[in-house]
Amino acid sequence: MPIPTSTIKYWTTEPLSDSHSFGVKVRGPDLNEMSEEQFKELEELIYTHKVLVVKDQKGFKPEVQQMLGIKFDPKTPAELGHMEDVRGKNTVLSKAKTEPKLSMTGAHLVNINGSGSFKAGHYGVDRDFVLKPLTHKGFHRDDVPDEETEAGFTRFQRWHIDNPFYKNWPARVTTIWAHTLPKGDPVTVRWSDGSNLEAKSPPGATAFIDCVAMYNALTEEQKKWVDNSLVAYPAQPYQWLYGAKCDGLGLRMFDEGKEHHPEDADPAHAQTIPLVWLNPVTGEKALQVHAIIVHQIHYRESATDEYKIIDDLKTVRQMLDDVQRPFITPENVLFAPTEEGDLLCFYNRGVRHSAVGFPESRGPRLLHQLQLVASDPPFDPSPIEGLPYRVAVAA
Repeated sequence: MPIPTSTIKYWTTEPLSDSHSFGVKVRGPDLNEMSEEQFKELEELIYTHKVLVVKDQKGFKPEVQQMLGIKFDPKTPAELGHMEDVRGKNTVLSKAKTEPKLSMTGAHLVNINGSGSFKAGHYGVDRDFVLKPLTHKGFHRDDVPDEETEAGFTRFQRWHIDNPFYKNWPARVTTIWAHTLPKGDPVTVRWSDGSNLEAKSPPGATAFIDCVAMYNALTEEQKKWVDNSLVAYPAQPYQWLYGAKCDGLGLRMFDEGKEHHPEDADPAHAQTIPLVWLNPVTGEKALQVHAIIVHQIHYRESATDEYKIIDDLKTVRQMLDDVQRPFITPENVLFAPTEEGDLLCFYNRGVRHSAVGFPESRGPRLLHQLQLVASDPPFDPSPIEGLPYRVAVAA
């Protein structure tokens, strides 16, 4: 549901790709000086197009990024919605943890992510620091050999939503500002799932799939159960996965019995929620399930049926695979084309995304990233102030 061009006053828009129905690059005001009216228009563009690359923002301040994160959700508890529960100690992704958390002046909530070595003084950081990238190595069961990586062959790290699905609701909007990006020719991203599929990507890009389009691609029979069922995430899902390994597409864990429930996890904070989430501005339905960390499906095909709990992990994973994997093809993956100084904004509740690996020889990568715990559940979202509320259309 694109916004009519005639109603856009402050931003010019252009599709990120002629072959995708989502994602735009926008040009307009300096984000550091943006008015409230300009912000509301940008916010509506995010909910409508799901992925935005805001061009030419080389002077973007971390404190403004933090302020924007709060403006996207004025009732947020203003807590980070992702990092420690996902990359912290004893999680399946702990190898990528950068210790301790780096703090920029006036922007304690904004994370510094990327790869490479950097000097003290970066926006007030008081020490030299090394960033460790999130890659498939150590997380996938089978690694791409180093010589193939250096030759430009890589994989998706994991398809995910920015949220640990424990205690808190997923952020409405994630923002990533590109300070330093790797250089050189595109890399070749292999599906590595036996399909022989592959696609080209700029080195260091973030890959996206449109989960509204994924939902719309389902059969009517599939929609019956995804519309009416729930998925259950265990307490501390990324600790539960510690020791388990992922497939080459970054979509499904292997069924090897290596999952374990952490002793200190509080089951009262575990989440059992719908698979289908609603966009409050467009009314669209999105198939949003974080498949690698699901441990049960509470299955039913209508709102009047009783739930049947499916807890055999192999069955759970196959059911989720069946409604997702057919959609993840090269023509449905958008590699967001960002340049240094661009701000990438995405509607975290309507897309899935993945990091894409690249050879170390292409240079360092330094990003400022923010996603804040949300004040509302994604399957029953609150109205966005000043924007239309169309949830009833999707109900």
